[in-house]
Amino acid sequence: MSGRIITLFPKRAFDYSFMAAGATQVVTLHRSLRIPPFFYYWLGVRVHNKDIVSGSMAVELYQTLPSSQDPQEFTVGYAPPTYTPAMAVTISSTGSAPLLATPVTSSNLGPYLRVVLRMTAPTSGRLYAELSAVLHVRAP
Repeated sequence: MSGRIITLFPKRAFDYSFMAAGATQVVTLHRSLRIPPFFYYWLGVRVHNKDIVSGSMAVELYQTLPSSQDPQEFTVGYAPPTYTPAMAVTISSTGSAPLLATPVTSSNLGPYLRVVLRMTAPTSGRLYAELSAVLHVRAP
């Protein structure tokens, strides 16, 4: 199978246990990650370790096109408070690590992606995970 594997982020610990119950936090991991022009995109998130009681974490990708003439955001679907990612994988209390979170596929993305992590706090307990993510891109 031809194509490329792009590391979105290496293994990294995310601990958001401090969040208030029911709160949501969005962290941008890459503001504009250039991706090659392929047709097929596969997002895989590895869960190396986790301690999630009832909250969730989601790795979300948004299509974006930065401009050198204007610092504003030109991102599709990234308009608080409503978010509509091009691709998203959610990690919850279901399953145990090590785990490949249910991968998703898409087509015709790019030329840049905004990579964010969205956390939704549990009513009680920890919200901790060690994650890494890749994007596999290939021709049809």
